[in-house]
Amino acid sequence: MKLQIIEFIFWMLFSLFLIVQIRALINIFIVFVFRETTNKFPVDSTYKEYPFVLIQIPVYMEGLEVQNCILAAFNVNYPKNKFCVQVIDDSPNKIDEFVNLMNNKAKQRNIEFMYLFRPNREGFKSGALNYGMSKKRSDLILVLDADFVIAKNFLNKTTEFFANKKVACVQTRWQYRNKFNSGIITVQTTIFETLFALEQLLRKKLNIPAFFTGTSGVWRSSIIDEIGGWREKPFTAEDIDLSFKAYNSGYKMIFVDESLSNCEATPDYMALKRQQQRWARGVIQAGLHNGKKIFSANQSLKSKLQEIGTGLFNFVPILLLLLTFNISIFILFDFNLNKRLELSFLLFTLLIAFGPLSLGIILAVNRYNTPLNFSKIFQLFWAACLGVGISWSMIFGLWEVITKSKREFVVTPKGNNFKKILTKKTKRFSEEKLKVFLEGFIFLYFGYISLICNPNYKVAFPIMLFTCISGLVSLVSSIVSQFKASQNI
Repeated sequence: MKLQIIEFIFWMLFSLFLIVQIRALINIFIVFVFRETTNKFPVDSTYKEYPFVLIQIPVYMEGLEVQNCILAAFNVNYPKNKFCVQVIDDSPNKIDEFVNLMNNKAKQRNIEFMYLFRPNREGFKSGALNYGMSKKRSDLILVLDADFVIAKNFLNKTTEFFANKKVACVQTRWQYRNKFNSGIITVQTTIFETLFALEQLLRKKLNIPAFFTGTSGVWRSSIIDEIGGWREKPFTAEDIDLSFKAYNSGYKMIFVDESLSNCEATPDYMALKRQQQRWARGVIQAGLHNGKKIFSANQSLKSKLQEIGTGLFNFVPILLLLLTFNISIFILFDFNLNKRLELSFLLFTLLIAFGPLSLGIILAVNRYNTPLNFSKIFQLFWAACLGVGISWSMIFGLWEVITKSKREFVVTPKGNNFKKILTKKTKRFSEEKLKVFLEGFIFLYFGYISLICNPNYKVAFPIMLFTCISGLVSLVSSIVSQFKASQNI
């Protein structure tokens, strides 16, 4: 009976895994084989050649990054009377010297600049964006995180799509300034470059709506108002939530496959895990609020299927961890394998190493970078090993949804704001001790499984050993990260 239950769970998880791999294969074929078609949209006769753009930059305890972000926004090639740069500051204290400096630079360039200081962080980023919209009306809104530096032609490359009145949002691609500096940064680079190539670019080629990824994207203000604005409560991924609402209302969202901005990736593993936990929680919340409406939305069937596939793709790390655990139970209790299970374990191992999903990730990274060399391949291997810690963090995010946790929004520390935010938020990272324990458990448990793995399970041995190594890499990275945090207190 015990074997039957474990086998049933395996086939259920393995079926989902095969769906992910088949979908990845289809995505690769469409993205890297199909030629892109030029989509002609109907042009609104009332469209303004230079719509007024409000450039919103929500900040919280930022360093020099926000200054670079603001100055880049000042320097865009766009009529100076047709845009306003707005900073919404949720930091505990207002820095008058910085505000005066930015005001003076704006006056020198004859550019409208607004600095808004909020007395509280109600609604966090969503609340800041809603607050900024209430203080300044515009045709379009460009949302930028504080570490983003946009290209001078950013607005010229994006505003033209709004000639079609059904376009709600235009999302652009970005690059990391510090990519391939370490495995931790490579994780973030890989996540977004895979997202851009296998998700956003795919949607562009299939002529179905893209989705907003939180920054470096332009929205039509009237549509934000129409669909209810940025959701502040309960906590959710405000970017995915707004994308869902626009999608369910039948609007188009465009992806521009051109790097029009660059930013910093966090160098800290503890901060990365917290970020992934927050994103997992937010995506699940957004899906719960809006998912049912997808099937009744005024969108094509292929678009609806893509939304379901994207939802499954977001939780591949958890799926892989659960599948590996399941297979380890067969080894731990030395169950007799039938031929079908043995072939499935072999297929699982081969697909992990050489399957469409792994191939798609490599093709995506190679598409947006110089050709892969040994150093970059090593960084990708290191990044894959760190996936164990990310998987646990995503599970923690899922648990927060189940328990309806009301956790404060924690900004991901980067660059010069790293020490300030990490020092201030160290107590919020107390649960990292539990994650370190779980990473240590993965290392020891799968190390033991690798040692007792008999010849009958030789097809599963590589996965057990790799998971053991991943647990060790994640454990060491977490210990180093926590040590650095303790030095900042």
